[in-house]
Amino acid sequence: MQVVTLAATVGYLFLLGFLGGLLSRLRQADPDGALPWVAFASLLMFTTALNIAIGLDIAGGLLLRSTNGSATYTLHSAGFILAAPAALLGTAFFVAVAAVTFHTRVFPRATAWIAVVGGVLNVGAVGGIFTLEGPLSSGNGSVAGIAGPVG
Repeated sequence: MQVVTLAATVGYLFLLGFLGGLLSRLRQADPDGALPWVAFASLLMFTTALNIAIGLDIAGGLLLRSTNGSATYTLHSAGFILAAPAALLGTAFFVAVAAVTFHTRVFPRATAWIAVVGGVLNVGAVGGIFTLEGPLSSGNGSVAGIAGPVG
């Protein structure tokens, strides 16, 4: 888990570079529009929430040996619960990129359709507001979870 966490943490440096380049391209295509800024702000907020979730999960793992396990479960669960409200930020990012791409052709049309799929998939994690288990779980639910089982 620590290797995955380290890789994700280092990856955020590259993600920020990508985000800056994306904003530049979207602003060139739509200089007066709000959607490039929606894409920028929503991805920045989404990754901030994800960083907090990763930190909670790391804390749970580090506390595993010194607690009875309930703190670890609580912190791990809190990390996945953060995915629920952050999900719509991911959706906003993908919708903004898709809308600018469809309107201006700043990227190939297929990119816009991939963004639409990404937006739809992000909506599912909102189900994590209601439950920690089952298909609506934002951790590993079949409707709201990430692409593969994690627990």
